[in-house]
Amino acid sequence: MTDALSDASKRYTEREFSLILSRAAELAGSPNAVSRIEDGLTLNEIKAIAAEAGLDPDLIARAARLIPVEDPPSVLRRVTGGAFRVRRAFDLPGELTNDRAQQILNSVRRTMQTHGVGDASSAGVSWSTSGAPEIFVSAHGEGAETRVEITVNRRAALVLPFMIGGVGVVATLNAAVAAGDSGFINPYLVLASGAAITAGLAWSAMRRIAGRTRATIERLIEAIGEAADRDRPS
Repeated sequence: MTDALSDASKRYTEREFSLILSRAAELAGSPNAVSRIEDGLTLNEIKAIAAEAGLDPDLIARAARLIPVEDPPSVLRRVTGGAFRVRRAFDLPGELTNDRAQQILNSVRRTMQTHGVGDASSAGVSWSTSGAPEIFVSAHGEGAETRVEITVNRRAALVLPFMIGGVGVVATLNAAVAAGDSGFINPYLVLASGAAITAGLAWSAMRRIAGRTRATIERLIEAIGEAADRDRPS
C-alpha cells in the first residue's frame, strides 16, 4: 500500500519522529515501544523502524498527517495551548478523480455535521462554512497526488474571554472601591484576588477554544485520510 503522506523526500527531525511515534502508539492503543529515534529520517525509514517494534506502518502514515509542520510555538501559543486559527496542508497518493473528490466532500460533511457550501469534481474540492467556527477545506490534483488544505478559524470565539476580562475588571474595581470604603478589607487584596480570578477564567476559556480548534482540524484530517485510503486500490 502506498504511503498516506507521499512526500518521500521530506526528512523529519528527532522531535517530529518522536511525536509521530507517540501519536501512532496512541492510535494503536498501545505504549510506544520504539527506543531508536534518529534525526533526518524519511517517512519510509520511520515506518520501517516502527514496524520492527510492532507498530502498523499505516498508523505511522496517519500519525504523520496529524503532526503539524511549523515553527516552534510562540509564548502566547504555549500559554493558551495552541492557535485559534490553524491551517494544515498535506498530500495523499492518487489522482483526484470524481469519485475521490466526492468521497472527500462527504467525509467532511459527515465529520462536521453542520451546514456548509461545497462542490466536488475531478477539477477540485471546495467546502466552507460561514458560521462559527469558520472552516475551509479544499483539494486539487497534482499529477498522481491529491493536495488537501484545511483551515479552521475560531478567533470569533475569543469574544467570550474578552467579555470575561472586561466584566471581571469592572467587578474587581468596584469590589476594591467598596472594600476601601468599608475599611474592613484591604482593597489591594481584593484587587489582586479579583485580577487573579479574572485572568484564570479568561485563560481557561482561551485554552478551551485552542483545544477545540486543534481537535476539529485533526478530526477532518483523519476523516479525509481514511476516505482517501478507502478510495485507493490496495
